[in-house]
Amino acid sequence: MHRSRELLLFLGLENFSHRVDCCFASTFHSSSTQNNKVGPPASKTSPATSTPMPVLSSSSSTPISSSSPTLSSPPSDQNRKADLPPFKKANFDGEAKWGKTEIPLKEIKKKAEAAYDKIARTWRRNLFELPSGKDTGERATRIYQNLLQEFVAHSQMELIALLLANIFWPLIRQKPPGAHHKAKTLKDLTAERLNKWEEGKIEELLAEGEFIQKRLPNSLPSKDPEHRSKVFSRLVLQGKKFFFRASLNFFAKNRKGGLKAIQGVK
Repeated sequence: MHRSRELLLFLGLENFSHRVDCCFASTFHSSSTQNNKVGPPASKTSPATSTPMPVLSSSSSTPISSSSPTLSSPPSDQNRKADLPPFKKANFDGEAKWGKTEIPLKEIKKKAEAAYDKIARTWRRNLFELPSGKDTGERATRIYQNLLQEFVAHSQMELIALLLANIFWPLIRQKPPGAHHKAKTLKDLTAERLNKWEEGKIEELLAEGEFIQKRLPNSLPSKDPEHRSKVFSRLVLQGKKFFFRASLNFFAKNRKGGLKAIQGVK
């Protein structure tokens, strides 16, 4: 305590040092008087003799100040919309012409939507490798790149550019029925399909692809469901990883069947 007082005097805080001395003296005096008291320990006051707690009435309560902080109201719909970036619709000119033809883009849009719906729902993967050559592989790649560029550049066909890009390869590279095909046959077929694409004959390409898809061989076309279930069970019961994988492949390649209808449920 003496060192603290000297430090305060050195800093020029005489008044503050005097207050500290007074506080220390009063605290020391109160603690010494409590220790000098002799007698039995103070008993707990009974509830009857205890001093009642003051009750604050409604009239004596301090009113809430109008300047007290309140919860901020949630932002309105107008403010929320203002925070979002502006929405810009994709460019599309339905009256513009498709390439060098007289077909408007609105008709191309309808054909592309119908083709995409058919390809995405029912078609199986059946594509051949793109043949090399200036009139086949390079030409097809250039057309596909132009479709992507139409979307990036926000051109007049921006709305349907990615839609056309999604159906381009399934329509152009649909492999004809058969196991082996000559390179010249695939080149001629690719060039013919590219000509139809540039002429806007998407419905003809879709019909050709439907014809091929219906003739794709199933895994077991002549086997009944009971026989397929027996084959699947036998492969699973082999107990080895190879046979279990084979059973799953067997089940996945089976195009027939599906979920059994639930009876008696309305």
